[in-house]
Amino acid sequence: MPNLLIINFTSNGLNGERLKIVAQELNHSFSGIIGINISIDGPEEIHQKLRGGTASYQKAIETLRMIRTFKRIRSHASMTIFNKNKSLIKATYEQIKVNIADFKKNDLQINYSFESDHFYKKHSRF
Repeated sequence: MPNLLIINFTSNGLNGERLKIVAQELNHSFSGIIGINISIDGPEEIHQKLRGGTASYQKAIETLRMIRTFKRIRSHASMTIFNKNKSLIKATYEQIKVNIADFKKNDLQINYSFESDHFYKKHSRF
């Protein structure tokens, strides 16, 4: 695709090894702008309640740390705001910073949730 200038996507970060392969391929073969965002929806306890799983937060942190090693790839933690985490933006940033020392405030991307009957019928935890 010669006219493609930007590739940007978000991952839950649970399969870091697979994402590493994708990042390596993009890093070597795509000359445009690459952005990979990892969903982190709150401090560890809240993230795991929203995302499920007992290790989802740590896997997301490990994956974000790995993606940040690719100098050509722009990476962010991507926090989607819900009622359960709307007051936790600062706490989320601070906990990520504890895990990733060079993490900056503008490395946290904020997204607002949206209404979707299709999505919310299947996922009632929000």
